[in-house]
Amino acid sequence: MNYKKMIIEAIEKVKDERILKKIYYFVTKILD
Repeated sequence: MNYKKMIIEAIEKVKDERILKKIYYFVTKILD
């Protein structure tokens, strides 16, 4: 589950909402 922690930390560093939405969409597709 370390990859989840890494993803969360990376997302927290991102300030651009457009990039955040792309990352979130990508992550949710993988986890489903």
